Amino acid sequence: MTDKGSALDLFELAPAAMVLCHRQGFVQKFNRAFARLVGWQDGKIPPARQFKELLTRPSQYIYGSQVVPPLHLLGAVEEIELDIVTADGSKLPVLLGAVQIDGGDGENLHCFSLTPVKGRRAYAREQFEARAKLERQQEYLDLAEKLARVGHWHAQLATGEVFWSPVVYSIHGRDPADAAPLDLEKAINYYHADDREAVRAAITEAMDSKQPFAFEKRLAPSEHQGVRYVEAYGLCEFDNAGQPTGIFGVLRDVTEARQAQADLEASEERYRMLADSVPGLIGYWDRDLCCRFANQAYQEWTPYAPAELVGMTMAQVAGEELFARNQPYVVAALGGERQSFERTVVIPTGETRHAWIEYLPDHGPDGTVRGFYSMITDVTALKQRDQAEQESNALQSAVLSSTSYMVIATKPDGTVTMFNAAAEAALGYRAEDVIGKHTPGLWHDVSEVVERTEQINAELETAIEPGFATFIAQADRTGSETRGWTYIAKDGRRFPVRLSVTQLRDTDEQITGYLGVVEDITDRKAAEEALRTSEETFRVAMEHASIGMTVLDPGGRWVRVNQALTQLLGYTEEQLLGLDFIAVTHPDDRVASEQVVQQLLSGEIDTHTAEKRYLCRDGQSVWAQLSAAAVRNPDGSTKYLVAQIQDITERREVERVKNELISTVSHELRTPVTSIRGALGLLAGTMANDLSPQAVKLVDIANKNSERLILLVNDMLDIDKIASGKMAFDLRSEALGPIIGMALENNQPYADRFGVSINTNAEELSVEVMVDPARLQQVMSNLLSNAAKFSPAGEQVDVTVTAGDTMCRVAVRDYGQGISTAFAPLIFGKFTQADSSATRSKYGSGLGLHISREIILQMGGQIGFDSTPGEGATFWIDLPLAVA
Repeated sequence: MTDKGSALDLFELAPAAMVLCHRQGFVQKFNRAFARLVGWQDGKIPPARQFKELLTRPSQYIYGSQVVPPLHLLGAVEEIELDIVTADGSKLPVLLGAVQIDGGDGENLHCFSLTPVKGRRAYAREQFEARAKLERQQEYLDLAEKLARVGHWHAQLATGEVFWSPVVYSIHGRDPADAAPLDLEKAINYYHADDREAVRAAITEAMDSKQPFAFEKRLAPSEHQGVRYVEAYGLCEFDNAGQPTGIFGVLRDVTEARQAQADLEASEERYRMLADSVPGLIGYWDRDLCCRFANQAYQEWTPYAPAELVGMTMAQVAGEELFARNQPYVVAALGGERQSFERTVVIPTGETRHAWIEYLPDHGPDGTVRGFYSMITDVTALKQRDQAEQESNALQSAVLSSTSYMVIATKPDGTVTMFNAAAEAALGYRAEDVIGKHTPGLWHDVSEVVERTEQINAELETAIEPGFATFIAQADRTGSETRGWTYIAKDGRRFPVRLSVTQLRDTDEQITGYLGVVEDITDRKAAEEALRTSEETFRVAMEHASIGMTVLDPGGRWVRVNQALTQLLGYTEEQLLGLDFIAVTHPDDRVASEQVVQQLLSGEIDTHTAEKRYLCRDGQSVWAQLSAAAVRNPDGSTKYLVAQIQDITERREVERVKNELISTVSHELRTPVTSIRGALGLLAGTMANDLSPQAVKLVDIANKNSERLILLVNDMLDIDKIASGKMAFDLRSEALGPIIGMALENNQPYADRFGVSINTNAEELSVEVMVDPARLQQVMSNLLSNAAKFSPAGEQVDVTVTAGDTMCRVAVRDYGQGISTAFAPLIFGKFTQADSSATRSKYGSGLGLHISREIILQMGGQIGFDSTPGEGATFWIDLPLAVA
């Protein structure tokens, strides 16, 4: 091993040019060969001369990137060709080799060996061209470094010195010419105060772990610039003992990139917020049909949240069936064609939605399709509106076609735009012959239009000409008008109409036309004329009627009275019109009269007939038969009451006398007739053998007549009891079946005399009614005997019982000749018979049905009959069911 002096001699006398430099690049020593090479004849080093300053600019870049880093990291560099600048400014190509040596004081030195490159001129020319190219590339690289704001730096840990490239200075906002020498601590202090400890920690960790470091931190603001963000990458240099000797790193300004990223994220957030606020569905699908974006609206239409949709395929989201239906549109969209179509979709809630779907291709810079946007709009409401509009149009068309009113629409100038079927039928014109060709003046009476125009000009102080302006003048002032006109059909037929004209306006309240609804009032005119004639006829008939007639308002006050009524009650017409009906009603009849009026007013009954007493002006009372009827409005309310009042005072007196006579006769006859019947019964019974056949026959006839006379007397007595209100009733709940059965058993012998049988279903029903059993037996006997008496021999009488909710009906049907139409209204009267001649074949008093009706009414029931002449008759009674 040579000593230090020997080493220096070898260095000095070496034939190759050699240079010793500090790690920062400053030249410390060079040998004679190097002095000769570069032209430093005096052997002195220029002050503050760095080795790289001896190189051309392209070679400086090669030196900084291919020599210094490996030398720091590896301690040696293989031969690298560089261009060195001699003292006279010429360029000399050399081969540089470098090794890192121990300077003896703990500092490493860089030892460079330079050998001139000799070769053919072609090689030199190639090298020259290469160097020129390299210089241009170096310039480009410098420019790129400035544009990219990427610089490099290194630090010597032994000295603490730090080297910055020009770009690093620029990133820090500092001028290299004005900058003071740096050490590592000063370099770290250029970072933001809040980030300095983190930078120290990252570098320390890299030295401890011998791993590269990376961080992104803020630089402290300077007077030339604000806070900047930088991204740093680096690694540490270690000696053979593994001790860190230096740090090399690169620095990039990422302030704009961070801002751009922040702007991008903000833009994306704004886009998402905008997309989420849109009511429709917005999504993005790549070429693999994977979802890359979905807005919030997807959550309502799919079972997934938007974040869950990202990464799912379209088939997974839409379902295989719907995806298969949409696939042709998907393929077309990926082919670069915009697609639009409609679909019906069932969402997770089970609702059916109508969707309008659009696929918008996403083209890359090279024109290729990267994917497509899907935009789905819910058009359910629109579809429903369209459906409603279609239905409305269909309904409108149906209404216009089916209505009996003529419907005619026009433009603002009067040209007809609508002419419905009713107008065609009424006027005789076809729609196609009128629409767009004529105005309504075609079917108007010209003289009537002229007359109406003169009226309008006088009323409104205008000066319109006869024509369409006449029809719309009032409508333009008030919005609508209704008045009568005369129309003339195509065949010349004239008829009256009622025309309603209304303005048609758009959403801006601009007049778009006019609508006319026309009613043919020919029938109404005829009806009004008939009504006037009828009212006049009624007025004349009322005034000249021989019985009292009156019209009352719903409050019961007289509205109109005739002369016969004023004569009956002794009041003048004015006096009666100042009273109501209660004022002239006998006190004993007022409650019943008020009840009847309330029933008429409420609609419970429409007519009523009754006998009541009226008070005359002189205080006397008269009996009258009242027949009242309610005249109603279309809504069912009572318009007024019409009443006929006939004086029946004399008839009542006659009936009183007749009833007294009947009462007297019946009571006076009952005892002798009963005795005669008993005597005749004795003769016809035990003493018949002592009489001749002729006498027996006469006794039998007399006996039967006495029985009929007894029945007549009993009926007359019942009539007297009913009239006087003395007929007693014992109403109680009774099973109906046994009563009907007993009635059939009691009357079958009488029916046998006519060859008639009686059948019933009463035994099949278990029903109880509220009746007097004895009185019901009396009614049933009358109905059954009548049915048997008027039935042909061999026929049967059917008795049926049917139960309802509150009443039970008993019907007795015979199959005889029925009841004539003329006799039907009299059938429940006293002493009435269909055949009242002396030669009649069926005998009876004519009182049975009258008595039966009064008995049933007293028990709260109803009685009636149904009959078709020639087909028999059915008499029925409705009895109230017993309350359980």
